[in-house]
Amino acid sequence: MTIVITKDMTRKEIDILLKKLKPKQKLFNAKKYFGKFKWIGDPLEIQREWRDE
Repeated sequence: MTIVITKDMTRKEIDILLKKLKPKQKLFNAKKYFGKFKWIGDPLEIQREWRDE
């Protein structure tokens, strides 16, 4: 999408156009997953293994 901003536009008009341009982001609900994953072993060691892959 393209927005055309002219010299005679006010800051308020520009802000309204920019708000229309940005998509609304859904927030991530971390509480939904809290305690669902059971760690087996040392978390630091698991992280090192994942990074080595």
